[in-house]
Amino acid sequence: MKQADKALPILRQLQVEAEQHGLIMALNRNHILLAQLHWQREERQQALDHLQLALTLASSTGAIGSFLRIGKLLIAMLKALQHERRLDELEAQRADRLIQLAQQQRDFSRATRITLDEAVIQDIINRPTCPS
Repeated sequence: MKQADKALPILRQLQVEAEQHGLIMALNRNHILLAQLHWQREERQQALDHLQLALTLASSTGAIGSFLRIGKLLIAMLKALQHERRLDELEAQRADRLIQLAQQQRDFSRATRITLDEAVIQDIINRPTCPS
């Protein structure tokens, strides 16, 4: 079973829980993740449905970072949404702004990543030269 196939029921359950508890930010983030997942599975219409719902919710949550975590793929997704769907003025402005921000993002896919032990992090934080 592919990772995408495993992720879908988990995301759907998270969405149900977020709806039951009225967690707007979680709903927004889940719609974004579901849009990305459906896009990767080549389920374009479902992806665009979730992306449009996420844009609508973002009007009240102000979420930007959750969108940008998708990376450069977000540009293609948003342009498809703009081309194929009717967006209200606020959604269209948010889509344009997200495209602009995504285009400015650096690609860190080949970057070197480091993981620090919690003790090392705590040591750095406890240093008197570390700003609060």
